Amino acid sequence: MSVCPFCGGDSRAHIAVFGDELHKCTRCKLIFVHPYPTQAQMVERHMSRDYADHPYFTAGEEIADSGSHDIHLLALDALTAHLPREARILDVGAGSGDFVRAVSTRFPYVEGLEPSPHLAARARERTRKTIIECPFEAFAPDVPYDAVVLMDIIEHTADPRAVIAKARSLLRPGGLLFVCTVNSHSLLYGLSPLVALVARIAGRFRYLLERVYCYQHNWYFNEAVLAGVVQQG
Repeated sequence: MSVCPFCGGDSRAHIAVFGDELHKCTRCKLIFVHPYPTQAQMVERHMSRDYADHPYFTAGEEIADSGSHDIHLLALDALTAHLPREARILDVGAGSGDFVRAVSTRFPYVEGLEPSPHLAARARERTRKTIIECPFEAFAPDVPYDAVVLMDIIEHTADPRAVIAKARSLLRPGGLLFVCTVNSHSLLYGLSPLVALVARIAGRFRYLLERVYCYQHNWYFNEAVLAGVVQQG
């Protein structure tokens, strides 16, 4: 048993992957890593060479180099519908620069923020854009942004509410906060305990399981929990 970091409800062991144990809250249905990491631990993890060298990034780069991620195109369409071309946009947790590069095809004033020195260097080389090497919590720009994008980043954080509050503090009045993450109420996540069982018994589908429960994710949100985090942040 454990305590849910969102609602304080009782949580139970749900699935084990990447050497981590994930728990699921019986009340709000949030899935989260247990034991839960501290902010300092998360910053250290995301600045490591091991994190930067994870196949997740090279796989994403290959997709981006061959076109664009479908989710990036959907996000870009949403930004285009709500923002003028001269808008200043910040991509938080820029990784190796895939989304910054996609955004720059429509918005010239885009910057990335990335705490990992290894990934920041790759992002600069791949995008030729400003990539600020800094933990989000310590970032203090001189001028507010028209939009702050949290693209597949909020699930990595130790305190999602604080991240939302920080993102809002960087926006001009009326600015746009864009949050994108996986939905743990989708069919794929509903089937994951069965996939885990088959992987354990037959040694198959391990790759699929590791694609569903991604490396370094702390939270697996459903829509209600994500909405609550955004409202509380």
